[in-house]
Amino acid sequence: MNDNKLKAFATQLVELATHLQDDRAMPAMTRSMSFAVGEKFVGLSGSDTEKFQELCDNFYQASGWSDKYSEGFVSNLLCKVLGDLYISNNTSIGEAALSKYLSDYQAYRKSHFVLVQLFGIALQVPSLKIGRVTLIQPSNSDLAQRLGRWAVSQTGPFILETLSGSVLAEFEAIAEPIRAKEMAIEETRRALEVLRYGIPFIFEDEYKSLRLNVSIVGDKPDRDCMSFVMPSTNTDSMTFTMENKRPAIPLHITEDNVSKLQECGAMDVAALLEKPLGTLSDIERIILRGLHWFGNALCHGEAENELLSLTTCLETFLTPKDGNPIGTAIAEGIAILLADTREDRKKLKKRVKDLYGKRSGVSHGGEKAVLESDLVVLRDIAKRLIYRVITLRSEVPTQKALLEMIEDTKLR
Repeated sequence: MNDNKLKAFATQLVELATHLQDDRAMPAMTRSMSFAVGEKFVGLSGSDTEKFQELCDNFYQASGWSDKYSEGFVSNLLCKVLGDLYISNNTSIGEAALSKYLSDYQAYRKSHFVLVQLFGIALQVPSLKIGRVTLIQPSNSDLAQRLGRWAVSQTGPFILETLSGSVLAEFEAIAEPIRAKEMAIEETRRALEVLRYGIPFIFEDEYKSLRLNVSIVGDKPDRDCMSFVMPSTNTDSMTFTMENKRPAIPLHITEDNVSKLQECGAMDVAALLEKPLGTLSDIERIILRGLHWFGNALCHGEAENELLSLTTCLETFLTPKDGNPIGTAIAEGIAILLADTREDRKKLKKRVKDLYGKRSGVSHGGEKAVLESDLVVLRDIAKRLIYRVITLRSEVPTQKALLEMIEDTKLR
C-alpha cells in the first residue's frame, strides 16, 4: 500500500473518530459497534457503523494483507487506530498507526499448522498431497508429538480423543491463527473437489448408489432422517421409515486408486492448486471452476439441484462469448469434443439440448421432471468433458482458444 492510500485511509478514520461516543450513550435498537479504549468503551452507531465496515472492507482489499491476516484481525487493528484517534484526533497519529501495522504485517513470520478432520475417506497410503494440503492419518502418539506441551493441557485429551485415528487434512501457512484456519478450510475444500472428480473414475457406475462422497466433518448431516406415517382417522397402524444419506462405504485411498486419480488427470489438477492464482492460465482457472461445480453436484440430495450444478459445470467450459444461444453452443461443443462420428455427434447434441432444456425449466419454474436417468447421462458427460479439457490444456491455454478449436472443427 503506497503512502497516498495510507493517508487517505487515515483521513477517513480521523473523520469517523469525531463520531465516537461512550457506548452507554449510544441509542438503543440501532446497529452499533463498540470497543475498549483504556478502561472505557466507546463506539459508533447507525450509518457510522456502516461507514466503518465499508472502510474495513476497502482497506482489507487494498492492503493485500489477506495472505496473513483475516478480515476480523484487520478490523480489530483499525479499531485500535480509532482508539488512538479518540484520545488525540489528528491525521499524523492515524498515519503513524497504520504505518506501524504495515511494518508489523511485512515482518510477520509466524507459521501455524492446521489439522482439518475429514469424513468419508479411508486412507491406506502413508499420505497423499493434494494441492496445498496433505491427507494424513496420525496415530495417538503422532498427534501427541505434534501437540507438544499442549497434549497435557486441559484441552489436550479432548483433541487427542477427537482426532486420533481420523483422516486429517494438514495445512501450514505463515498467517495469524484465524487466517491460517480460514486458508486451511478453503484449501481443504478445493482438495476434496479433486477427489470428488476422481470418484466416478474409481467406482464408475457404483458411486451414486453407494452415496460416495468426501467432506469436512460437520459439513454433512451425521444423523438419519426419520419419518412416522400414521392414518388420520385411527391409530391402528403406523409406518416408520429411516433414510441414511451418509456414504455406504468410505472412499478408500489405496495405491491402485491413487494411480486411477493420476490416470484421470485429478493429480494434474491437484498440482494446479499449488500454483499462485495469478500464475494460472485462463484454461487452468476454468478447469478448477468446472471441477468445483462437478463436485458440488455430488453434494446435493435433490435431483433438481444436482442438475443445476452439472449444467453449470458445462456452462463453465462452453458458454459462448458471441451472444449465440447457450444451450445450442454447449450441445455442439460437447458433441465436437466427446464424439467422433457425425452420427454420434448428432445424437449427443440432441441429448444435451434436451437436458439443458430441463435446466431452464428448473431455473425458471417449469414443470419438467428430472429423472435419475437424466442425471446419469449428465454426470458422465460432465466427467468426460472435464477430462477432455484437462488433456487439451497445453493446446488451448484459454477458453477462447477452446471455443475457436470447436468452431474450426465444425467448419471442416
